[in-house]
Amino acid sequence: MKPTLITLLLFLGFSSVTKAQTPSSLQEIVTRQARLQKTGTWTLAGWSVANLAVSGLAIGRAKGSARYFHEMNLYWNVVNVGIASMGLLALRKKMILLRFPLLPKNTIHSKKACC
Repeated sequence: MKPTLITLLLFLGFSSVTKAQTPSSLQEIVTRQARLQKTGTWTLAGWSVANLAVSGLAIGRAKGSARYFHEMNLYWNVVNVGIASMGLLALRKKMILLRFPLLPKNTIHSKKACC
């Protein structure tokens, strides 16, 4: 009983010191995360396109297992380009929402029936 009471009192004492994230800091976190996601997704897309070009050129000259390697590399990088494309489309939607945040609820006027 005593350890539980002490733990509860410590929790209540420390919870008054902690602060919630303000909307501005949350906006900064989301913006920073979107920037990081954009960098990573463009890196994946660039790497995949470069691998497609190199393996596309090398597959004509390769024989045996090297040919199969380049063929597999082509297929895998088609998947990577698809993942990067989907990520960039999702990021585009996120950036639009960041630029035009929703209005607060108290500023939205409901439509009333006329007459």
